[in-house]
Amino acid sequence: MSVLKKISFSLVILAMLVVQSAALVSPAYAATSSVRVYAKEVHEDKSVTVAGVNLAVNTRYSVYLSKYGRYPATAILVGSVTTDSKGSFTKTFRIPGKLVDVAKISINITSNKGGTASNWFINATSDSNTGGEGAPTLKLTLVSVKEDDSVKIKVNNLPANVTFDVRMGKSGSKGVNGTRVGTLASSSGGSVKATFDIPDNLVGKSKIDLRVENKGLGISASLTFDNK
Repeated sequence: MSVLKKISFSLVILAMLVVQSAALVSPAYAATSSVRVYAKEVHEDKSVTVAGVNLAVNTRYSVYLSKYGRYPATAILVGSVTTDSKGSFTKTFRIPGKLVDVAKISINITSNKGGTASNWFINATSDSNTGGEGAPTLKLTLVSVKEDDSVKIKVNNLPANVTFDVRMGKSGSKGVNGTRVGTLASSSGGSVKATFDIPDNLVGKSKIDLRVENKGLGISASLTFDNK
């Protein structure tokens, strides 16, 4: 085999390895150095499967769960993990009784060497978009409008088993504190289409803002549509 052919063959093998490596990354989370721990799967009020990446190798970490925004005041030690030779781990933990019915839970891991990592997750059954840093963001797109009657939207990256309020308000408001026109929820999450009536107080307006939000989780998205 010539030198040129050997180089070409090596480049092909390298490209295949890169693609294979990328495929191993969880599709629900961005592969960035800042996202080092996240909830891979959740069973509401029962258990959470935690995954770690880009951590110190062959190192023991203590794992804590707490109410979001209240670490370490409400932190509960739920167990420990030891990373592998690549600095990764996956392990399932029981959600403590004190965190049952808590919608947004923090994960914090610490090692005796001073290493730490944290994230949060939605306490709702899901095996894909469980929330937290690196999870896909809620996105809205307009499907169709019936003037002064209704609007149909498509929601992408909707977390499973979570109820969102849908509001409409005047243009420029992003729907904040707008008229509540319904709710949106799905047991499977992902991409969902839904139709909502335009409220009487916005009939005749040329542009209307629509907002999908869950205030407790701090998740929202909005769009502006032409009422025609």
